[in-house]
Amino acid sequence: MSERLITEREFLEELRREYHAKGFTDLDPKRVAESLRGAYEPDLAFKLGDRVDVIEVKSKHRPQTAVQIRKLRRLIEARPHWQFRLVAVPKRLAPLPAINAEDSVMRRLTAARDLARSDRELAIIQLWIAIEICLRRLLEGHDEHVPPDATAMEMARSLRSLGELTDEDLQLLEKGLRIRNLAVHGFRLPPDQKLPTGLFELALDLCARAGIVLPRHKQPAAHHV
Repeated sequence: MSERLITEREFLEELRREYHAKGFTDLDPKRVAESLRGAYEPDLAFKLGDRVDVIEVKSKHRPQTAVQIRKLRRLIEARPHWQFRLVAVPKRLAPLPAINAEDSVMRRLTAARDLARSDRELAIIQLWIAIEICLRRLLEGHDEHVPPDATAMEMARSLRSLGELTDEDLQLLEKGLRIRNLAVHGFRLPPDQKLPTGLFELALDLCARAGIVLPRHKQPAAHHV
């Protein structure tokens, strides 16, 4: 499968999320054009307080000369607190498509249980994947945007601020993360290193609260982990 570069549409969505994260709200480009008497319709526009950012995407499909850009900048920035931004679509690979992995939670929890004594490194990796899936699903249930590269602890802290996790849960996850990091980077766990007590139970609890239903007759028992 060949790799592809990020498209203009994907880049615009990234810009939109970036502005939303900073507290900006969208302005309808057509309304902006009306306020400019039809002289120009931007690709995106955002507002925060008195500030308005007007975005034009530089594209080979819509070549703009330096003279045109200067005219647009003067047109936009003649208005108090308005800023003009010319941005180019970066030449980088598009992110991998996000694939729903919720149906793998049961399999991973079972593998973590079965490997807890024979291969603790694989056990913690399987358990941690299940935990991350549950954290993401739980956060999305609060209508929160979760970037594909969000870390488990970033998600966990967001859930703590939403009241879904306790300080004790965070401490338990941090212990689990330290062991997971050792395992995923190819280190053997010390002979007396056990998986954090309660981490498996927390994973089951996260599944339940995230709405990931595990068949009762197949739920892996926690006492083995």
